[in-house]
Amino acid sequence: MKNGLINLKVFRCHNCSLSKLHIKALEGLDILIKLDLSKNNLDRINGNIFRSTMSLLQLNLSFNKLTTVDNDLLSDLTSLQEIFLSDNEIEWIGESAFKRFPALRIINLANNRLKRINTDAFKNLRLRILDLRGNPWICECQSDEFRRKISGQGLLLLSPTCAEPSILKGKTWSEADIPCDRSAITSIKIASMNITLSCEAIGLPGLDLYWMTDGKIIGKDDGYSFPKYVLSKASEGNYTWNNLTITNVVNEDQREYKCAIQNSSLPNEHKVTLDVKLL
Repeated sequence: MKNGLINLKVFRCHNCSLSKLHIKALEGLDILIKLDLSKNNLDRINGNIFRSTMSLLQLNLSFNKLTTVDNDLLSDLTSLQEIFLSDNEIEWIGESAFKRFPALRIINLANNRLKRINTDAFKNLRLRILDLRGNPWICECQSDEFRRKISGQGLLLLSPTCAEPSILKGKTWSEADIPCDRSAITSIKIASMNITLSCEAIGLPGLDLYWMTDGKIIGKDDGYSFPKYVLSKASEGNYTWNNLTITNVVNEDQREYKCAIQNSSLPNEHKVTLDVKLL
């Protein structure tokens, strides 16, 4: 392509039925600043194809059939400011796919097949717009943590919505209150020979917060109930508490206690642990 086109700054091949790009297709286009390859049939692009286009500011690969954004796909495009990858079939993004682009301001990943966010892929970027709409997101702690991290950075995050779990389906990330490792044992109170462990969680209304020890649920399993163990539950809005009081503490009570979250539509995997050691 280099013959006669060395002064080309904008190249548009939209809806050209492209299914492959030759490794030297862009060779010699050293001052190219805009490249539009949207609405084609590209399912894979060799990152080496961009070696001659280090001046590129805008890249449009929307409406293709890409399934991944590999770590080396954009490695030579250090001046890149805007990249459009919407309406592909992207399921995975490499953790360093966007890391070497200090000028990058817009990333459009709308309408792909992304289910989980790779937070490392967007670390240390100074984005203005990140479009994640139209993906079948599984709303979990990782996506919630990502949203919280970027909320104070002046970044416009265009309304991704939850596809799973079913209780959150259709809710935007900002609307979905996800019970995560924000649950915590907040205090230990010792009165006489009793010890009280306090546990609280922030999440959806209807959370069931419970205590376990020795693989048994306290208050439900035989031998792990009143009067040895006294439970005090309360909730207000999205806050839930469950205090466990161990009465008449003896050496045999020295063991691990777990506070766990359970909900019929959310996985029971966010736990905190406490070792009680008596002198």
